[in-house]
Amino acid sequence: MAGYKYRPDYKSLYPEEKMRPGEKLTDDVLAVLRESDRKMEYQEYDIKTEHFRVSRREQTAVFLPSREDSLDRLLELDEQFFEDSGSVEDKAVENILIGQMMDCLKLLPERERELINALFFSRNGRGMSEREYSKLSGIPYMTIHDRKIRTLKKK
Repeated sequence: MAGYKYRPDYKSLYPEEKMRPGEKLTDDVLAVLRESDRKMEYQEYDIKTEHFRVSRREQTAVFLPSREDSLDRLLELDEQFFEDSGSVEDKAVENILIGQMMDCLKLLPERERELINALFFSRNGRGMSEREYSKLSGIPYMTIHDRKIRTLKKK
């Protein structure tokens, strides 16, 4: 790598005449030392610098930004971050409540269950409006509305 300068000659750093009796700088030891240098190079240089990766075969160049970045710079770039989805405890309580709600829905008569499913759970989990369900089912809008109110008031 052009930006990384540390490439020691381990054989000159650890000459055999300065080693203890019985010690030897073997090829296996040299390989481990070089591998640790490569890891250090990655941590000190590769992560901190921007690169272009060029593929001659695909004729593309991909910009790889530094992976050591600041939150301020990312906010300036208007980068998207995942929203905090809440704690594990909140998710557990939510799942319990959803399970209880599903159990309650199973207790409703089929006509009321269909109404609640249509108004609250159809179309990507958002449900349809009372007017849409009225047109779809042929039941007058006010009848749909009254049934919904009665069903939701049930204990």
